[in-house]
Amino acid sequence: MPHGTSIDVANGDEPQIAEGAFGLAPDWSKAPLSPEGRRWVSACVLGFVNALGEHVLISMRGGNPNLRATVTADERKDFTFQEAAFYGDIFSEMPTAYVCRGRGGPVTSSSRAKRLCSDPSARPGVSQCDMIITGNCADVCAKEDPIDHAYSGCRSADRTYDEVVTVFLPVDP
Repeated sequence: MPHGTSIDVANGDEPQIAEGAFGLAPDWSKAPLSPEGRRWVSACVLGFVNALGEHVLISMRGGNPNLRATVTADERKDFTFQEAAFYGDIFSEMPTAYVCRGRGGPVTSSSRAKRLCSDPSARPGVSQCDMIITGNCADVCAKEDPIDHAYSGCRSADRTYDEVVTVFLPVDP
C-alpha cells in the first residue's frame, strides 16, 4: 500500500496493523490482493526477513514503478552490495518463497553477516530462512535493470516471476 495507508491484518483478538510504504499493492486497503499484488507483497516481505532478528538497513529495489520511485541517488551510491533477490507467493494455498544469490560487490558489507536468508542451510537447496534457493540471480533471472540493478523474470521450478525485490546492503566505509 502507499505510504500513509494501513489495514488491520489481525488473525485473532489482537489487532495488528500493516502500514503501507512502497505502494506495491495500492488497492489492498480496499480489496483483497490480486495475484500480482500477492506476489509483490510476498517479495517485499521475504526481502525484509532476517533470521537473526537484528535490525539491518537495506535498500529494496524492483521493477514496480512505485518501488522504483522510493530509491534515491544517495541510496544507490551507499547501498551497492547486492545481497539477493526474493520472490514467490506466501499467500497461496501452497506458500512459495524463493531466493537467488546476488553478486555481492567490489567491497564488503558488515551487514551481510547479519542476513542469512540467502545462505544455504543443512538441507540441500533450502536457505537458512526456509526459502528455496534457485541459484545465482545472474543465472536464473532474465533481466537486470541497468540503473537499480534489480532483477526480474526470475525462475522457480514451475514459473517465472516478474514481481521480484532485490535487496542491497550498505558498503563499509
